[in-house]
Amino acid sequence: METALIAYRPGDAHKVLADLRAALSRCTSFTGPVDMTQGFEHPRPLPDPNLGDEAVEYGIMEKMSDAEGTVRVPFEQLVVRKGSVIAWFQVQSNPGRTVALPMDVVTAQIAKLP
Repeated sequence: METALIAYRPGDAHKVLADLRAALSRCTSFTGPVDMTQGFEHPRPLPDPNLGDEAVEYGIMEKMSDAEGTVRVPFEQLVVRKGSVIAWFQVQSNPGRTVALPMDVVTAQIAKLP
């Protein structure tokens, strides 16, 4: 699992989650500008996990292509705002497998935020 902790000015953290929600409602895929063989597709919002002051959880598929074919790797991401701090969690699985964040670890980390 990968994580990040980002502190914003008081009014800005809320906007990050609002922008993420808006992007998830209209985005269908993203391909890297340098290497057009790698990108992400099929973002889908997941049910509200009811963490922190607000949270957005979503699944997305990483797509990697080469001469041998295309591989799709599932990811699950969670962005939680508590005050002006945003915590980001990401986990990936193997192609063809389901993916799920370890919510016991996530809730323990969120509880440590101010």
